[in-house]
Amino acid sequence: MVDAFQREVPFNGDLHYANLLKMEQTSDPDAIGVFMNEHLKMSGAYWCIGSLKLLRKLDDARRNEMILFI
Repeated sequence: MVDAFQREVPFNGDLHYANLLKMEQTSDPDAIGVFMNEHLKMSGAYWCIGSLKLLRKLDDARRNEMILFI
């Protein structure tokens, strides 16, 4: 029997990238999550930008948008 913790799971960067992009596409401004997570936006931006950089998917075209947000 194979222990689940001993198996190595392959890293799928494209799935992580798609998930990061999906996070910013909230189209409902009245959604409770928008208000409940307001305090997490700065740390979320930090981790998202860091993750995109590690995945080599950081889009320099949106650099000014990120700077203005921060």
